[in-house]
Amino acid sequence: MKHRKITYAALTKTGDRAVNEDYCGAHENRVFVLCDGLGGHGGGEIASRLVVEKIIEGYRQGQLQMEESILYAQQALLQKQEQENAQDSMKTTVTCLEIAGDEAKFAYVGDSRIYHFENHRVRQRSLDHSVPQLLALRGEIKEKEIRRHADRSRLLRVMGVPWDTPKYQKTEHIRLGER
Repeated sequence: MKHRKITYAALTKTGDRAVNEDYCGAHENRVFVLCDGLGGHGGGEIASRLVVEKIIEGYRQGQLQMEESILYAQQALLQKQEQENAQDSMKTTVTCLEIAGDEAKFAYVGDSRIYHFENHRVRQRSLDHSVPQLLALRGEIKEKEIRRHADRSRLLRVMGVPWDTPKYQKTEHIRLGER
């Protein structure tokens, strides 16, 4: 399969926190992962780095696909929490993008967004797993109010909380435009 030539960059800001809890990585110019550790829980920087590294490790081994890699990373994070006696901390969001030829797909947990642009317009974006996103979906607030809502940091799904069933959401294959 022929791969696209992709140029990418990463920029993170610590903001008003003492520690930068963002972490990102890429594998073979076809898998891109970004995590944002949860600052109020402590250990977010550990969680975000671990999840990115484990998802990429899953791809490097050649045995895991995106969904399996996320589950693999989730299990590794839960084990790390247990080893460190940190079950109430070490949590993160995750977004993962996979590009194969002329198609892409993404999966995510939390409120770190992925945007699909086409012709300078947003064609698709991930929906936050947050209280304000839920309110917007119910029609109780407008979509544009999510970013400034008082509960914008209250997440309904994150990595590092035990799941009964997988909590990631994913897209089906997205056809990419011409190269």
